[in-house]
Amino acid sequence: MKGDKLFDGNWGYDAGFRYSEVQNSAVFNGVSAARFNRILNAADPIFDPTSSQFIGTTTPYNPFGDYRRPIASNFLPVDFAQIAAKDLEISKLTTLDLNIYTTSLFTLPAGGVGLAFGGQFRREAFEQNPDELKLEGDLIGGGKAFITQCRQENLCFLCGGIHPHC
Repeated sequence: MKGDKLFDGNWGYDAGFRYSEVQNSAVFNGVSAARFNRILNAADPIFDPTSSQFIGTTTPYNPFGDYRRPIASNFLPVDFAQIAAKDLEISKLTTLDLNIYTTSLFTLPAGGVGLAFGGQFRREAFEQNPDELKLEGDLIGGGKAFITQCRQENLCFLCGGIHPHC
């Protein structure tokens, strides 16, 4: 917003307000370290047909396969070990500006002397909200995530003059 008529008509102002919010959802498809260790262990209850944890096969994961010739018995253990972890990130920015100025505060023989003053308020906020899978740090190649909430506020002022060049 801009205005040119304040006080005696020699003053002007500009003001602004901005707000933005960005929300990002990210999904990490990976492998659980704990589950990977379980699919390598043939004695784990997930391979026992009488167990309530049984995953549908009695054959543990065979790590010596080739992607060009997939090992059929690996499909169920791999499905068991894969997990999808999610992140929700929110970023917010709010800014408020106000400036007041004149180009002719008073006049010197070389020209008019001006004055400007104003300020800005700015608030930034950022949140990261990982799900339980990422908080536990059980993702191979993903590391442990943390809940993050931070906020910063700034207030600044300006004052300046415009003078004729001699």
